[in-house]
Amino acid sequence: MALGLLMPVFYYLPKAVLAAVVISSVMFLVEYEEIKPMWKSRSIIEDNEFTFILLFCVWNQTFLNEHHPVG
Repeated sequence: MALGLLMPVFYYLPKAVLAAVVISSVMFLVEYEEIKPMWKSRSIIEDNEFTFILLFCVWNQTFLNEHHPVG
């Protein structure tokens, strides 16, 4: 309901401002003390999965969206 009422106000804000609002609100959901043990417990399989997903996303944005730009 609040989003429906505030949508006309958000229309005139730049996308960077809206991204900053989202990032600042999600920032407190991350537990930073848990990141280091998770990072140290990674395996080679997880590294390969991460690399594959990252490269696929870059390829998707580069080649598939050239005729349909985002934004």
